Amino acid sequence: MSKNPIKIVETIGEAIAVIIRSRNILAKTLILPVLFYILLDLIGYFNRSVALSWLLKFFSLIAYSVLAITVYRVLLKGKEAVPAWGLRTWSIRESKFILYVIAVDLFLLLSFYFLVSFDFRYLAKDPALGFIFSLILLFFIYCIFMVVARVSLIYPATALEHKMTFKDAWQVSRIYKNYLFLVVVIPRLLMMWIHLLPSKPLLLVIIASVIRILSHIFFIAVLAIAYNNIQRNHER
Repeated sequence: MSKNPIKIVETIGEAIAVIIRSRNILAKTLILPVLFYILLDLIGYFNRSVALSWLLKFFSLIAYSVLAITVYRVLLKGKEAVPAWGLRTWSIRESKFILYVIAVDLFLLLSFYFLVSFDFRYLAKDPALGFIFSLILLFFIYCIFMVVARVSLIYPATALEHKMTFKDAWQVSRIYKNYLFLVVVIPRLLMMWIHLLPSKPLLLVIIASVIRILSHIFFIAVLAIAYNNIQRNHER
């Protein structure tokens, strides 16, 4: 196994290049999940009931899973890896993928719920204690994101039907943890402004939906290239 460093800038550049090269096949295979994604956002715009919002989140998760698996397979295996007009059937692969997404999301939700449930009021009385606690808090947040970054290898592995568990992803990513932190976490943090876009008027909702989809494709492509690089580096 080689321990040659893999550069983040090269990974991002390669991801952009492969998206551009595969733009025609991606446009064709992703048209249905993309339209479904936008339709869900439009339904949410016209109907804001709590019960419906949870249902829309569930269907958005399905749309994301189909989109992600399609992108991973097209970019890493070629246009023959998916049907001409994209995935139209549900299999164990899609079920495993969506369960892994839910598991990681639950880990994030429970981790941050634990952090925000802490009572910070008494720390304001002691600046020194507050400063020390702030450093500890930042360290815990870093650890949470590092866990997510390292186990994220399970997404492209599942899409490609490679055998991998969370434990396997953790072990494989051991010497690539900083690299994965940069390719998985930092881009998403930089793109969080998308969620701050106004929910009105309708045109802006559609534009925001398209931007989110494009950002998803970019993030997936970067992780796909990272996974491919790690696999090649790991096998040497």
